[in-house]
Amino acid sequence: MLSDQGDLARAQPVFERALVICEEVYGPGHPSTATSLNGLANLLLDRRDLAGARLLYERALKIREKTLGPKHPATAIIRNNLSQLPSAQR
Repeated sequence: MLSDQGDLARAQPVFERALVICEEVYGPGHPSTATSLNGLANLLLDRRDLAGARLLYERALKIREKTLGPKHPATAIIRNNLSQLPSAQR
């Protein structure tokens, strides 16, 4: 995987395309779309685009809370990712 190899610049368009496909196939409020949003947000965090990562994490969190509930483990993962942003800003 490009991101695992540290090639974040080449990985980003791949993540972005995956998100577009999920939105087209499943819709913007589907849990699979939230998974794609979370993956792209992780990549943006690695690229130090904290504002972009925050927007995507927040969008993914809303989807997960609505579709899976606030106490679901998949929701907690995104909440955890979002909570790590302030420490990444230091």
